[in-house]
Amino acid sequence: MVGFGLGGDETNGPAADFAPLFADVAVEGLGISIHAGEIPSMGDAGRHSVREAVEICGATRIGHGLAAASDPLLLALLAARGVHVEACPRSNLATGAIDRLEDHPLRIFLAAGVPCSLNTDDRGLFGLDLAGEYDAAREAFDLTDVEVETMAASAREAAFAVTC
Repeated sequence: MVGFGLGGDETNGPAADFAPLFADVAVEGLGISIHAGEIPSMGDAGRHSVREAVEICGATRIGHGLAAASDPLLLALLAARGVHVEACPRSNLATGAIDRLEDHPLRIFLAAGVPCSLNTDDRGLFGLDLAGEYDAAREAFDLTDVEVETMAASAREAAFAVTC
């Protein structure tokens, strides 16, 4: 095991409820990834969810994190701590978290210096693939080759992988 993740209903099962478990996970040196701030319309609750995931649970990766994009201080926290955002634009479109791919805050994360990558979220549920994520993001956000390469490198750096 190289990492531990939490996903689900962040309103009724906030990550902070699992803080003792995450403390044990951190002691073991495992990576921590938490889905937080997935639905921008949650407002303060979504931003609070992201902040708790980082400050209380020690997340080094945040799944989605959309709500963080509206809070400059939270973006600065993510950037300063090098917390990686697992951006899932097509999943967010499929769930209704955003109305159009262009509404995804990927550009905001990049501009704020938040490490991020493109991800499928739940490949089995949505039938998405990573190549499709890159193709869609290149078009929706007019990504340069350098930006794509930077996100791919960030994904490798944030991976909970064991090197031999």
